[in-house]
Amino acid sequence: LVLSTLLVQALVNLARAPLGFDAPRLLSARLDLPQWRYATAAARSDYREQVLARALEGRSDYLAAKSRLDEARAAATAAKDALLPSLHVDADYGTIGQTFATAHPTYTMAANVRIPIFDAGRTTARRIEAASLVRQREAELADLQGRVEFDVRSAVLDLRAAEQQLQVA
Repeated sequence: LVLSTLLVQALVNLARAPLGFDAPRLLSARLDLPQWRYATAAARSDYREQVLARALEGRSDYLAAKSRLDEARAAATAAKDALLPSLHVDADYGTIGQTFATAHPTYTMAANVRIPIFDAGRTTARRIEAASLVRQREAELADLQGRVEFDVRSAVLDLRAAEQQLQVA
């Protein structure tokens, strides 16, 4: 009975690893004791990868880090594109007059072309800063992914140890 309780506790820890703070609410849907107990080694490895994928897509801190990386990549693209020339066009159409019968149509059009010749130093600094931020965000994401992987793998090892203790008993 004690070893069976240890096995169930290890399964609970495995199920909580990918859930983060929402574990009590979602735990019952993720726990599948008979499937784990009778699975082959290849199926267990596949199950571990599925749990890892679920853990990564279910963790809000991982998703936030992923969105910060996307933001940094967008900022790097914007900094790179700041050296490109740009065209801005304005147009206005209206009428002028005191009554409808005496109103005359008016229109205004303007076009501006901006070629950043003297902004190269500032733009280059922004590009270097944005590239550095992208590398930093990639490192943060890889670190967080490694921590989630460690949590899942340690929960799987706990589960395996509890199952072996149950078999020995």
